[in-house]
Amino acid sequence: MFLRRVQGAQTGRARMMVEAQQTDCGHAVCFYERDSDLIGRVAAYLTAGEADAGASIVIATEEHRRVFELTLEKAGIDAEKAQKLGTYIALDASVTLSQICVDGRVDGEAFGSVVGGLVRQVARTGRPIRAYGEMVSLLWEAGDVMATIELERLWNDLRREVAFSLLCAYRSESVSTFGEPEAVAEVCGLHSAVLRTPANGLDAPGRPSLGPQRRVFWFEAGPDAPRAARAFVVQALRQWGRESLEADAELVVAELATNAVIHAQSPFTVVVRSDDFGVRVAVYDSSRVLPARRIEGVRTQSGHGLGIIAAVAGSWGSDLTSDGKVVWAEFDARSGP
Repeated sequence: MFLRRVQGAQTGRARMMVEAQQTDCGHAVCFYERDSDLIGRVAAYLTAGEADAGASIVIATEEHRRVFELTLEKAGIDAEKAQKLGTYIALDASVTLSQICVDGRVDGEAFGSVVGGLVRQVARTGRPIRAYGEMVSLLWEAGDVMATIELERLWNDLRREVAFSLLCAYRSESVSTFGEPEAVAEVCGLHSAVLRTPANGLDAPGRPSLGPQRRVFWFEAGPDAPRAARAFVVQALRQWGRESLEADAELVVAELATNAVIHAQSPFTVVVRSDDFGVRVAVYDSSRVLPARRIEGVRTQSGHGLGIIAAVAGSWGSDLTSDGKVVWAEFDARSGP
């Protein structure tokens, strides 16, 4: 009986190690629909840290902390013993959030003292650190999007000071309720990886659907990304009955995605939105170099060129963001057949 239990724990741990390979990626964010999806993801992440003789810092709700620890126990990890050894540190997300907020806003000094102090203390042990946090999710669900973005930036500042891996999680339903596409894109842009949620129905790492008339998706900077971005936009337009705008929107997103891959050389986010007036397609990347239309011709090395975009779109433009730029194009629904 004991032997079977140990073998079962070893099998569970091995499975979690495989799942964790996608999660060990700097500062990652996971959007989830079911708690079961989240539990499996976080348990795999923490289990891999234990196997590397590392230390884990978990800042989560009481309910999630309890389930995480039960899941770790099933994988053969003694969470209580790890807490005594200082290799597993669990904090309450609400309490910690109250400690880093001053006058209703996230305070950088308080964050550096409370959270930064803890991370620095653990780092002095020489152990690799994996942190998991839900404070951003609590802020988002409270409707405080700006505070969420500020807290994500503070985490990034801390990671530039101390080396550690970080995983954040947001409930997809709350993102749909409180998030404008641009805000979700900015949040995702503050992460080095956006992880799949099994329930989102997509085959690549992506961002959650934002309701029946808005879609947001994140793409790696690879050679297949422009084609995937085109397919994403076409699928959305067909779901919304906007086939008349499909060809023009597909042309535009292909150009902008190719520019992001070749010139920005960064992952990019596509936001497509539909309303009574038409469709807006926007591509976010990490480059702060705004595109310039070439006067000598409409074709460029990156594709059909901004001249063609100007010709097929009702309007288009570009703007700098806090972490790069966005290039957008709008299509008037009345211009279609």
